[in-house]
Amino acid sequence: VAEPHPNPVVEAIFKLVPRKPVDADFLGFFWLVQHIGQKFVPTFEVHDRVVAIENFCSDSKDQVPFAKGQTGWIREIDAMGDLSISFDGKYQKRQWVFKKHSFKLARVGRAVQNEAR
Repeated sequence: VAEPHPNPVVEAIFKLVPRKPVDADFLGFFWLVQHIGQKFVPTFEVHDRVVAIENFCSDSKDQVPFAKGQTGWIREIDAMGDLSISFDGKYQKRQWVFKKHSFKLARVGRAVQNEAR
C-alpha cells in the first residue's frame, strides 16, 4: 500500500535498525531521510537528568564504567556537544560522554535547581 507521505515508512525503517548515531552514510539512503534524521538524535540541555540505557564507559581521561539504569545530571555541554555529567553513586568527579556516544543515554527529566552543585 502506497503512503501519501514518506515519513511513516521511513520511521518504520528506523525502528528496524539498531539505535546508533545518524551520520551521512546511514543505511546508504541519507538523502531520503536527512530532513527527519535529527528527530532521532537525542538532544540534551544543562541540568537534564539522564539514565544510561546500556552499559558503557565514560570518555573521560580515566574512563569509568557505568551500568544500565545508572542516573546522573548534565553539568556542562561543550562547544562540540560533549556532555559533562555528574553520575549518582560513588563517583566524585564529573565524567565526559562524547556527543557520538550520547545515544547511550536517555533524558528522564530536569534536575531540581538546588541539586546543581
